[in-house]
Amino acid sequence: MNKLIAIDLDSTLAKINNPIASKTIGLLKKLITKGYHIMIISGKPTIYLSGVFRNYQLKNIYLSGENGLEIHYGTTLPPDRYHTFIQNDDKVILELNKLKNQILKLNGNYFFQNNQYSITPFFNDLNSKMKLFNFACDIQTSLKYTSIYGHTDSIDFTPKHINKGNSLAYLLNELNIDPKDAYAIGDNQNDIPMFKIVKNSILITNNINNKLDYQTTFVYNNIYNALSAILQGEI
Repeated sequence: MNKLIAIDLDSTLAKINNPIASKTIGLLKKLITKGYHIMIISGKPTIYLSGVFRNYQLKNIYLSGENGLEIHYGTTLPPDRYHTFIQNDDKVILELNKLKNQILKLNGNYFFQNNQYSITPFFNDLNSKMKLFNFACDIQTSLKYTSIYGHTDSIDFTPKHINKGNSLAYLLNELNIDPKDAYAIGDNQNDIPMFKIVKNSILITNNINNKLDYQTTFVYNNIYNALSAILQGEI
């Protein structure tokens, strides 16, 4: 079997700041045993993903953090092998630095995720959230090199050449897997680039009215049902 499942972490594989359910880990292990390649692709830094999935003893997987910034082959640190999509473009770096300085001047209560390249401020109160989202809306059309992805607890400001779709496409090509034999599972706007790469795109709604600017192939209430359907050959 030569198939791949790319899965977002927060609000897809697990609730934000919650562990992955043991029954879900069990399904992932069954899928790996059956021959599926598993790729975890998230807005969180890859080094964070490495620690999370090493604890679950999921070793033979691929990790891609910061919305596709890089790919780690396995969960070890340092990785046995990795690929990065970082471009040391002064114009991109200048725009990101300017954005961070502008966010700091909003005088909100923000925590900046420890990224390598992108900027991800988390907000701790409603006032800070509104300031940040209003700022993002105001400057979005003027940005030349940066994409914006909003979340329930943060916003990602990510270089446009970096996205989950590019990272997934690279790995599919390397593993010689046809996109029709791949699945992409997510819940948010930053998952759309990887949805567009594969034949089988899956939106996880978590039993809420979760709508995206993209029509996925399948919709499931939770990750367990989606992975079970793949394992049983239903999709």
